Amino acid sequence: MNLYFFVNLLILLNFFVTIIFIILSLKFPECYIFKLLKYSFEASLVGAIADSYAVFGLFYKLGPHTEVLLRNKKKIIEKVKIFVGEFLFKKEFLDKELDQIEINVLQNIDNAFLKEKIEKIILKNVEKYKLPQKILKLIIYEISEKIIELITKNKIISKKLNDKSKYLIKKIILENHNVILDLIEKRLTAINDKEFVEIIKSSSWNELQWIRLNGTILGFIIGVLIGILNVYLNI
Repeated sequence: MNLYFFVNLLILLNFFVTIIFIILSLKFPECYIFKLLKYSFEASLVGAIADSYAVFGLFYKLGPHTEVLLRNKKKIIEKVKIFVGEFLFKKEFLDKELDQIEINVLQNIDNAFLKEKIEKIILKNVEKYKLPQKILKLIIYEISEKIIELITKNKIISKKLNDKSKYLIKKIILENHNVILDLIEKRLTAINDKEFVEIIKSSSWNELQWIRLNGTILGFIIGVLIGILNVYLNI
């Protein structure tokens, strides 16, 4: 059963049971059990209503100091930005984590693309010799193949490429740290109020029902204690 539906049903049932025991306690004032249960269910109903008001007041305008999310939208966005920038993606953390990332540039390079670029460079340098096309193509092919083989198999070259790539990636990310935070702020600000509320509601609504349920149960327990004090100690 849906928790929201279950809590609503429980509160509704609580309301009718409270009415019943109020009537019974008035009709049979000498019956202490009716008084005790009246206090218990009254307190339970008050706890349920109070916590329901608090939960719904987060998302909707019900009265003073409600519609909390929309009234504090700018503050929430700022807090999210601070959380992401100063905790989740703190510069020091990124710096440390990026150092641990292994990058293999050559493994991800398309050899056909690399070969094409190398052939263009070679062609530019040898075409001035006016060699026959067949010889020219053969020279370009052989040299380009050797260069690619040298680059891909040479560990020193590979390490230098990887280190340089890691340095550039790290530099770009760290230098644009504030840009990322500004994009987050811009995206959150662009969300309309209804969507903003629904996003937060969808991710927390079910858990918030436990507050209403706990309020109902805790209210009942407190009501039992108050009932005992009123009925048996005449306070």
